[in-house]
Amino acid sequence: MDIEVRTLDAFDLDALSVYARLRRYAPERGSYLLESRAHKSPEGRYSVVGYRVRTRDLMPPGVDAWQYQATNIEREPAPESFAAALALAAVGYVSPSCVNVRQKLPLFRDEGPAAQFMVGATVVVFDHQERTVTVAGPRQGNLVERCLWEIENGSDALTDLPTSDGAPGEMQAMISDEALTGRGTRAKPYFGEELTSLVMAQCYFVPLGKVDPFDIYRVLRGAPDVVHGYYVDFGAVMHGPDTRIAGIAGDTVHQRRRSETSSRSVSDAFQTPHPSTVGEPPLIANRVLRKLETHARPIWGGGVGYLCPGGEAAFVLANEVVSAEFGQIAVNVGTCMNADTDPATLPAAARAAAARSLSAVHKAQQAARSS
Repeated sequence: MDIEVRTLDAFDLDALSVYARLRRYAPERGSYLLESRAHKSPEGRYSVVGYRVRTRDLMPPGVDAWQYQATNIEREPAPESFAAALALAAVGYVSPSCVNVRQKLPLFRDEGPAAQFMVGATVVVFDHQERTVTVAGPRQGNLVERCLWEIENGSDALTDLPTSDGAPGEMQAMISDEALTGRGTRAKPYFGEELTSLVMAQCYFVPLGKVDPFDIYRVLRGAPDVVHGYYVDFGAVMHGPDTRIAGIAGDTVHQRRRSETSSRSVSDAFQTPHPSTVGEPPLIANRVLRKLETHARPIWGGGVGYLCPGGEAAFVLANEVVSAEFGQIAVNVGTCMNADTDPATLPAAARAAAARSLSAVHKAQQAARSS
């Protein structure tokens, strides 16, 4: 595909404002905002807005999505510029179930997609180090010029969000306090020389109602310790989930620039689960958790990011993420325990781990009621 690339000399809008404007022009199409807040670090060099996504790739449970997606796109030739590569990239998430496939662990009954990716978009790339903004998209249809017009003439209409903390209404926990305590009790015999910690999962559900999940992201990104943020809207699809995910992260799980041709692939980078979401050592902890838990971890513990033709990629750990689909909001968290942990403390620890995300949902609910 012939990609047009145009770099702008001056631009007075940030990535959040540009995304807010562009998403309104094609609300049924996929779009995304991958935002870096640590601009002086190599990991925080770029923020990317993508919209008018061309295709969506949803992979069923049981597929090693890292291997599948990486094998297909990494072998393609790398475009001349980073912006052109992003206009052809696969952007989305891969669930932690891919590691379970590699470990030959059984799937849960409620296992969701192994991955969802959006492939190809018109993109706006903010280079925070060079202080440039580049727009790239298919030359056919004059989409770069259209994007610039829509940015200039659109309205972001970003209203102020509520600031008062609180818990969202109609919240339900997937696992009762008694059940979570019981899992902690059953975990005790597994600790020893080989296993030092486990991260027990919990999920809180809230009705979506009129909440705009983008408002949840806007609250989350305001936290002082945010390094990376992402809002990914996979758009409407017939007979499929209308998935939107909002999250923040401090850990870059995998990054490869075009100059790093000898570095490992994204598939190699996700051979094992992240210890902060399963425990230590991760492979042993993951096997133990499959014996203790009864529900899948749909996105939490996986990775969110992009993979470009030629192998250029960046993925952050999805360990503080809120998802919205099928009319409900899900806040997934984990709480760490070891041999000395009192299992009765796990429910309160899970609620504490979810507090920031639940407060963001609460504020988004308030914004929806006042609109």
